[in-house]
Amino acid sequence: MRTRIKGTLVAASALLLGALFAPHLSAPAANPCDLAEFPSVDKVMSGMKTAGPDESAAPR
Repeated sequence: MRTRIKGTLVAASALLLGALFAPHLSAPAANPCDLAEFPSVDKVMSGMKTAGPDESAAPR
């Protein structure tokens, strides 16, 4: 009987903690004004090109 009560208390505690912390775990919505400051995908990809595939695979 005690094991059942312990299990119920653990489950209730987990649900309570999940409900309290779930809103804080989600990421904020992306702000278009902030995204405008990042470079375009094409600019980033062109900056990553190297002389050859061996140089691209080399650790830095």
